[in-house]
Amino acid sequence: MNEIDISGLSKPAHKGRASIKLVSFKVSPTVIRDMFIGGHRFTAAESLEEKIVDAIAPNPLDAAVGFIEKLRLIGKGSRGLYGAYKHTMYFEVVGIIEAALALEERNEQAKAKL
Repeated sequence: MNEIDISGLSKPAHKGRASIKLVSFKVSPTVIRDMFIGGHRFTAAESLEEKIVDAIAPNPLDAAVGFIEKLRLIGKGSRGLYGAYKHTMYFEVVGIIEAALALEERNEQAKAKL
C-alpha cells in the first residue's frame, strides 16, 4: 500500500512537484502516471525495463561503487563546469527545491514568533 491508496501525502505538495519534475527527466510520461497517479510499485525487473534504475545488483554497495568508477564520477563535482551543467539541466527542479526550502524557513520563523 502507498500514499495514493490511503489518500495521504508523505510530503508537502511543493516537494512532490520537485520529485515529479526530477523523475520526468529520466522516465516516460506513462511511468510517471503509473507511479504518481496510479501508485504502482515497480518490481526490480520493471524498474530496469522502464529505465527507472540503471542496474539491478545483488550487492547494492558494490554495484554503486562500480557505477561510480565506470562513469568516473569521483572528482567531477570538484570542477565548476560539471556543477554548472547539472544546474542548467535541472534548473526547474532546483528552483522548486529552493522555493520549498525558503517556504519552510519562513514557516519556521513564523512559528518561532508565536
